[in-house]
Amino acid sequence: MRANVKRNGKGLMGLGILIMVLLAAGCSNANLKVGYISSGIGNTFTASYYYFDGMESRKIDGEPGEIITVAYDSEVKRGNLQMKIQSPTGEVYHLSTDAESEKLMEIPVDKTGTYRLIITGERTRGSFSVAWSSI
Repeated sequence: MRANVKRNGKGLMGLGILIMVLLAAGCSNANLKVGYISSGIGNTFTASYYYFDGMESRKIDGEPGEIITVAYDSEVKRGNLQMKIQSPTGEVYHLSTDAESEKLMEIPVDKTGTYRLIITGERTRGSFSVAWSSI
């Protein structure tokens, strides 16, 4: 009987450690991804996921006179998904994830630098696909 008490004590201690780790992860700003499958080749980025709560970003270089063209699509089954492009000066261009929205955006480049594609999931389930070019 004494051996059972020791085993149960170890099990409770292990359970307590697991709960502390999960609470610490929940209180941090870390990305949480469950069933997340992504691919990023060249100027494309796609992902499908059961649960995504966090941020992904990609760099897009631009020169004055160019136009950054972004074609995108998304399916949001639950939660909130936001996509945006941020210029080197901090200007933000929001890409709508509404079903009825146009899925193409052209952004004129007025300053040399790195633009950022930022994708933020808030307790979301679904998928997205983004492709871009600078011409």
